[in-house]
Amino acid sequence: SGLAANNGNYQFAQAAANATALTVIAVNLTVTNLLAPDKVYDGTTNAPLDTSNAGLVGMVNGDIVTLASSNAVAYFADKKVGTNKPVTVSSLELVGDAATNYAVIEPTNLTGNITPAGLTIGGVTAADKPYDGTTIATLNSTAFLLGAVSNDNVSLVTSNVTASFADPDVGTNKPVTVTGYAITGADAGNYTLSQPVGLTASILPPLPPAFTRISMVSGSAQIKFTGPFGANYNLLASQDLTVPLSQWTVVASGTFGSGPVTVVDSATSSPRRFYVIALQ
Repeated sequence: SGLAANNGNYQFAQAAANATALTVIAVNLTVTNLLAPDKVYDGTTNAPLDTSNAGLVGMVNGDIVTLASSNAVAYFADKKVGTNKPVTVSSLELVGDAATNYAVIEPTNLTGNITPAGLTIGGVTAADKPYDGTTIATLNSTAFLLGAVSNDNVSLVTSNVTASFADPDVGTNKPVTVTGYAITGADAGNYTLSQPVGLTASILPPLPPAFTRISMVSGSAQIKFTGPFGANYNLLASQDLTVPLSQWTVVASGTFGSGPVTVVDSATSSPRRFYVIALQ
């Protein structure tokens, strides 16, 4: 009643329409089934993402919102080979009619594996050898690594390399097995090394117990040799050392006398010829 008695002393004003503002907060959506597939070591921290089965949790029924990963970035903390390595994801986006009402929570529990990269060896061949009763093989090698990431610290170790035939028998194009190549260096743990495969070489027939191997250019030189006096000999010739000795051509025969025997190669062809002086 006091107010009514004194209402002449007051004036009422309408509140402004914008005196109170309401803030609409975007709803956070959780990403499910986002995967980081295994990747082969490539010297980078980049991580692949698989969103084929990814989903969103937390949407209002009826809203149309989907996950977009075209601009997403995923990476490991380091480039090294390892399992269950944490993967950091950023720049996942939401698209759809109601996308502006939501915010995506970047996954924080994603892990992936970096598997070793494979290295092979180039520049290795196996050499032919005369029969010696062993399976030991010799490598003609300027070995080098193939497949390493540029500037990685990894090098080839050859100190324990062995090569062998499956058996000691004479034969052509026999498989040669190689073991013992290894790698070293700060980045070696990011790789696996394959030993050379597919190598072959020949084991040649044995030479006679008593022989002297000589060589000369045909048509130009003389060869002198001295053997057990009175012994009979055959001079065998071949232009290719890989030809079995049994197939070499007899170019001279005789008996050692009391002094050196001189043999003149009268062939008109120019390739270097190889000779074995074998006692009968």
